[in-house]
Amino acid sequence: MSNIKLKLCSGIGRNHTERNKPLNTVVWDDITALVDNPQDVEKDQAQWIIPSSLLSRDTKKQEVAGEYWTLLVDLDEDPEPISGIADVIECITTKCRYEIYTTKSAAEYKQKSRVLIPLDKPLTPTQWLSCQEILNDKLKGACITPDRSSERLNQIFYLPNKGEYYASKSNRIGPFFAPLEAFSEELATMQEIIKGKGLAKGKRVNTGLDYNAPINLSNSTSSYGKAALEGECSVLAIAPEGGRNERLNKATFSISQLVAGGEVNETEAYTALEQAALSCGLSSGELGKTLASGFEAGMQVPRSAPPKDGGITQVDNSEPKLSAQEQLKAFTANGLSGTMKSQMLEDKFVIKDIAILGQWTTIFAPPNSGKTLIVLHGLMKSVRGGVIKGDDVFYVNADDTFNGQTTKLALLELIGIQVLIPYQNDFKPDAILPLIEGLIKEKAARGKIIVLDTLKKFTALMDKTKASNFGNIVRGFTQAGGTLIALAHTNKNKDSNGKGVYGGTSDIVDDCDCAYIIDTIPLNSNGQCGAVFENNKSRGNVAQKVRYEYTKIEGGDYEALLNSVKRLDDRDAKAADKETKQCNDIAEAKPLVDAILLALEAGALNSKALCTIVGEQTTYSRNLIKGAMAKWAGNDYAAGHRWTKRKADKNELRYQKLINPAENLVAMLTTGRLPGDIKGIDKEGGGVFDDELELEDYTEA
Repeated sequence: MSNIKLKLCSGIGRNHTERNKPLNTVVWDDITALVDNPQDVEKDQAQWIIPSSLLSRDTKKQEVAGEYWTLLVDLDEDPEPISGIADVIECITTKCRYEIYTTKSAAEYKQKSRVLIPLDKPLTPTQWLSCQEILNDKLKGACITPDRSSERLNQIFYLPNKGEYYASKSNRIGPFFAPLEAFSEELATMQEIIKGKGLAKGKRVNTGLDYNAPINLSNSTSSYGKAALEGECSVLAIAPEGGRNERLNKATFSISQLVAGGEVNETEAYTALEQAALSCGLSSGELGKTLASGFEAGMQVPRSAPPKDGGITQVDNSEPKLSAQEQLKAFTANGLSGTMKSQMLEDKFVIKDIAILGQWTTIFAPPNSGKTLIVLHGLMKSVRGGVIKGDDVFYVNADDTFNGQTTKLALLELIGIQVLIPYQNDFKPDAILPLIEGLIKEKAARGKIIVLDTLKKFTALMDKTKASNFGNIVRGFTQAGGTLIALAHTNKNKDSNGKGVYGGTSDIVDDCDCAYIIDTIPLNSNGQCGAVFENNKSRGNVAQKVRYEYTKIEGGDYEALLNSVKRLDDRDAKAADKETKQCNDIAEAKPLVDAILLALEAGALNSKALCTIVGEQTTYSRNLIKGAMAKWAGNDYAAGHRWTKRKADKNELRYQKLINPAENLVAMLTTGRLPGDIKGIDKEGGGVFDDELELEDYTEA
């Protein structure tokens, strides 16, 4: 049966159910048409689907008779650009068909999006739930955080609805996805876990590398669990406005602990909490994410009913407790100074003047500011210079497109730097912290350098508890001789002085040894960009301010970009600032500059003639023209000069157009000669003759 003509359950607005109005149907062709020409309506009038052919929003009916033809992905939390999402989806599905589109509320720099993946044949509800869960696990392993509410049989999924920044990406020529084949290993693992642990069908099983995931789920609710669930729901139902979402989060976390502990049935808990949340005034859109995150967190900390007191006093056979003073003295490090000295690392820079061996350095910068480029350039320079060994450097590239990851891998593996890429060789970002703890435990952290790009993929920067826990682990790593360089983003809004502000809570900056914030210098007309590292915190003799420059060449590759990076000293930085201003001024006064250059096309002119010609051809005043003639006169094209001036007879100033060296270089590469300077070609000998230029002229070009 072709998925293209299959009819899926559909409705208009979240309140549309079969109880108040018959549900609609939609075929795959209708969906692709909407991707190309989306509806533009308020959300309560927007069209949605349930990826089942059964026209019902009732979970129990879907469990019995539902046939599911599409996998779904909902991406609201820290979403990647849809081009990056497409790379991951194509990798997971081996380039099968898909539709990706942004949501109504998507912003320019926050592309909230949804993904639809049509299937080759229908899945039973149990099969669909398992495949949906595996898909979400794979996305999470690729540093993409899906909304887990998509793992519900009756979850509505909104179709394209045009917002200000609507965008889409599709694959309509590949095969339909066959998840039972593609996910066969994961499905087999889930079945083994279910058999071995006695899980009921449809219960959530963590398929990631989380060996401590709770799996003691219950089919029924105990009296203790029932009382706890009713208590939480009664408090939630009357929660005041402004504190409802927080109350829901607390209630969900508490009850999901009991679900993991076997005291409460998961479906019963979810339904009761959802109804209580709707009763207090929360919308279904608000509560879905809170329920999903609360359940995910609570399930990791199982809790059961307290043991009943039988009136029997237990005998305490434990060792006598030490007094507080005795414990305090036992914790002192006295006598360990010799051992600790032997573990001290040589005081040297991993990245010159910025990152010290044995420290945790965090570099905050806006997107596309060159932070990764400059950090990789510094690491490669240190490896080539013998300061550090490539085999000790582990670069985790978790914030890049597939093409970008491939390009960087090819360059870094040439000098031995180790590269970790999510979803390659089964690596997942969640594994980093356990691996760091393993290095500490195995006493293998010394000399290891880990670069996290970017930090938000490895900890929740807005969560003080998680950020602090991350800091504690990294502190143990650096004390054991490890080095961590974390790349992170600044806030979109700058401070009152126009400077960048670090993203997230203050815990990361508080806990790290050294922090820099990068301020960018825009691209000038010569393709040069700048990045200024300003120190925000330091422990050690690091530079307070470092400036780099690199050149973007249209059509140039990443290796050329890396090779163009250079650090500027104070003198160079001032000169670069002057050049940048000069070039930017040219861009602002382009019509006048172009008019002067046009007048000089015929050859050199004295100042009076040049001023007269430009004045006749434009509306600029004589003073403005003279000012421009003086401002952009000189011999250095890169510094913003566009013509030369020299004294002629009777101290008369003559102006001549300055040739762009890049034009000479292109001419040499394409014709083997400089433009206008070769009189002829020696056809017999294959060389040139009557050349007025010397060899150094070509070398300079």
